[in-house]
Amino acid sequence: MKKYAAIILSAGYSSRMGEFKPVMDLHGQIAIKKVINTFKKSNINNIYVVSGHNHDLIENIVDVEVVHNKYFDKGMLESVKTGLSQLPEDIDAFFVLPVDIPCIKVSTLKTIIDEYGQGNYTVIHPAFSNIKGHPPLISTSISKKILDYNGSGGLKHILSFYKDNSKTVQVADRGILLDMDNKKDYKAILDYISYFPYPDEIECKEIMRICNVDEKTKLHMESVAQLARVIGLKLNENGCNININLTYTGALLHDIKKGEKQHAKQGAITISKLGYPCLYEVIKSHMDISDITKIGEREIIYVCDKLIKETQVVDINERHISLINRYKDCEDAIDNINKRFDTAKKIKNMIEEIIGCQIEDLQTKG
Repeated sequence: MKKYAAIILSAGYSSRMGEFKPVMDLHGQIAIKKVINTFKKSNINNIYVVSGHNHDLIENIVDVEVVHNKYFDKGMLESVKTGLSQLPEDIDAFFVLPVDIPCIKVSTLKTIIDEYGQGNYTVIHPAFSNIKGHPPLISTSISKKILDYNGSGGLKHILSFYKDNSKTVQVADRGILLDMDNKKDYKAILDYISYFPYPDEIECKEIMRICNVDEKTKLHMESVAQLARVIGLKLNENGCNININLTYTGALLHDIKKGEKQHAKQGAITISKLGYPCLYEVIKSHMDISDITKIGEREIIYVCDKLIKETQVVDINERHISLINRYKDCEDAIDNINKRFDTAKKIKNMIEEIIGCQIEDLQTKG
């Protein structure tokens, strides 16, 4: 089994930020600990933090090995070399990640590792929407080349020599591109983290692209998501505790495998593999649902899917009848349609009893 390590670069002055980035708060967890924990959750045990400025502070707050780069003001490559010099001989490949790119998902690291294990690659890069990001996974076979390099261009230039033996993997993780250089970037990262563990809207659109979703299905999912969000907010106004991020993103991706056999289950599996197992249940159950005791996120998505034909809210009874007429020669289909719409009507009535109006009367914009 291959062994992996992580080198976390945390040596700079943070001059553009105006605060020391490794210890900046990210919704209850400082940046350096967030990055370390992400690697630990990916089963990477050889983790090295390269410090420079504020070395003592870093050393006192982390529980992994800290290596001081005496020449940190000469550039990032010196920190890479400092970390690389500490790796055990049995390490096969190592990640390099600056501490100010703290939002990488565990699923992204695992995807990169899986890809590296399937071939004889020198470098694996993650990419979001075809844009390369961090962290690269680098074979230790070029460790000496990196350690001996004294030219310009840094690590990026060194890795360019190995592009013919490199691989780029597409991931549904916008965090690989989010770098907190300044206060504006920091605010954007805080906004992004607020969606965790769910994908934000940009990531949902990228998932649609990766899965080759056609335009008609995209528009339907967007319409279902808009209605689901409005219903969720209205329910919360009336004392419920609906997770709006779960409701919206689950609805936005519910038909991701439309056209395939058992598309609800296949969609749930696909989204989980892309790094969002938190959406598995609501996507899997959007076609069939049972044991309804209260209104939750999956019930909202289920009924919205039945209420929206293509992109328009329609009368649920009319839609029920139209499907019966469409499949009138298939007895099994008729039974399934009747069961699904009986469930949808029950959910609809339960929601309307809580919110005090018909769902069709709700505005779905804004």
